[in-house]
Amino acid sequence: MRGICKVILLCSLQFLLLYSLQVRGAQTVVIIGDDSYPPYSFIEHGVAKGVYVDILKAVFDQLPEYQVTISMMPWKRGLTYIKQGKRLAIFPPYYWPKSRPYMEVYSEPILLETVLVTCNEAIFKVARNRWPTDYFGLRIATNRGFLAPGPEFFDAVKLGKISLTQTKSTEHGLRMLLLNRIDCYVNSKLTIQWALKQLQNPQRLKSNTASLKFGAVISEQWGYLGYSAATEQFPYRQDFRLKVDEILRQMKKEGAISQIIERFINQ
Repeated sequence: MRGICKVILLCSLQFLLLYSLQVRGAQTVVIIGDDSYPPYSFIEHGVAKGVYVDILKAVFDQLPEYQVTISMMPWKRGLTYIKQGKRLAIFPPYYWPKSRPYMEVYSEPILLETVLVTCNEAIFKVARNRWPTDYFGLRIATNRGFLAPGPEFFDAVKLGKISLTQTKSTEHGLRMLLLNRIDCYVNSKLTIQWALKQLQNPQRLKSNTASLKFGAVISEQWGYLGYSAATEQFPYRQDFRLKVDEILRQMKKEGAISQIIERFINQ
């Protein structure tokens, strides 16, 4: 028995040594995540959560040569970090290469998000099917740094045809909407549905969320892992990106991403 214990102990020590060498030899990578974009990406009690977080953790677990840390922070600050080359990549930007030239390459598309406008019910007393034309003259909010409302929308804002409010979070935007401080709010459909579900908790907000209605669908956008253009700081970027893309494609093929989404939403 004593001999068997020695063998087990020796094997355990060898395993720990091998693991230590693997970790020590792994390239450290820090990826930025949006800390206020539930249910896709957010932070709760200091822990990174969200659909993208679960998907990317599953990806990074398959990359033993890279030791990946997810750092959650406000979206606008995260974009600044990418622009300054302080971090390798950020999730989940949409594909806006002209507006964000500092984000040079993007991953394999991860999730398809439907972006739409939600407004107080009274706004739809007239037809508002065309975006953004049918919404001229209204007070519309969206999150800081969120470009999904589109170029025509922001051009209308510059011309004074739409009053824009930039909010710090989805919950903040919906609270303003329920309090009639704005007329409409723009974001991903799933994000809005998730936030409204949280706000229906009577301890948080007693306003009637049923008074809000979905309006025009603005776009369908894929969410990505967007990489910094600062290649000198990250010489391993190409290798990392190609391996991540290969795993993402395999996960899609096997239905693993759909399973992660379903599991997260139903938990």
